[in-house]
Amino acid sequence: MKTLNKDLATIQLTQVIEQLEDLLFCDLVMTYNDYASANNYEMIHDNDEENINTLFNTPYEAAQAVVYGKYNPNDDYVMLDGYSNVISFSYQLIQDDNCPIDVSELAQWLINEDKLADYDITVTTLEDMLASIEDNINDDDNMLLELSKLLTLKVKNVEKAMIVLSDYNYKQLMIVINHLGINYQ
Repeated sequence: MKTLNKDLATIQLTQVIEQLEDLLFCDLVMTYNDYASANNYEMIHDNDEENINTLFNTPYEAAQAVVYGKYNPNDDYVMLDGYSNVISFSYQLIQDDNCPIDVSELAQWLINEDKLADYDITVTTLEDMLASIEDNINDDDNMLLELSKLLTLKVKNVEKAMIVLSDYNYKQLMIVINHLGINYQ
């Protein structure tokens, strides 16, 4: 679902960021871990005995990783830094310096890798905008007349209007939508 239109790409990125920020933190961690796995970054784990025991071969390794890391046993999540030291953080503190999740970077990765549908994330597309215009002018003859005036064409039916609009870019469609007073979102 890549787009070359910079205005639409900016809107889509904003929409993805908003949807990621609305996720439950455990779902955001799951999405981040997919990103981390694809990019060979360290994964985030629940801060529990099982994960700590899995991350280290010996208690001594775990003790060193805690001493040289930034670990709080009361935090919800842990991960290893580049030196195998434990870093922990809580879900309430996404702005915490210890939290590796950069929502903007994650959103851009989802868009670039065409993974939005995998996470039920939806964004506005040119097709959505065209469909909204078509729905509105199908329901309102005056809107078709207004569209005809705007396009400075004698468009008498919806099909011909949609053929003309199918070549429009995001900015042009926004002009049409705003002129007709359509709320496409």
